[in-house]
Amino acid sequence: MGVMYDYFRGPDAATVTDLMDRTDADPPGTIEEWVTEVVDVKWLDAAVCVGALCAFIAGVGRAAGSSGIRLVWPVLDPEDLMEHQGPWVEQLTDEMRDTLAGVDDGRIPELAARWVRIEEIYRPGAADDELVPVVTDLVALARAARAGGEHLYCWVCL
Repeated sequence: MGVMYDYFRGPDAATVTDLMDRTDADPPGTIEEWVTEVVDVKWLDAAVCVGALCAFIAGVGRAAGSSGIRLVWPVLDPEDLMEHQGPWVEQLTDEMRDTLAGVDDGRIPELAARWVRIEEIYRPGAADDELVPVVTDLVALARAARAGGEHLYCWVCL
């Protein structure tokens, strides 16, 4: 078992928070009223892994663009949040969304081959093209979010 990460798009944090409150924070892909694509990647967190992908796309240091990721659900007092066992929902920065949305499709195989080699992802024998579908799906999700004036979110559960 591990941590699960589901990426989705939404209009704003208030809408996402309301949805999580009403559904007991079910995974976004299982909520019938939520009409959005979901990229289910079980093992790729937003700040480190997707942040690294965005840095590769932009040609900058690995941490660039991911420092503004913020927790939007649950909305709890700090003391209660320390006791919360999950799930959580984070909002990615619009810079990350726009970086993913703006990638040239022809770069996806090269980016995936580089991304699969980062310490947080790498497994012996990992194929260079293993993450091509994930990069493709994240790029498509980001493009849909940008086109709709929406943001990217990550549902996180232990």
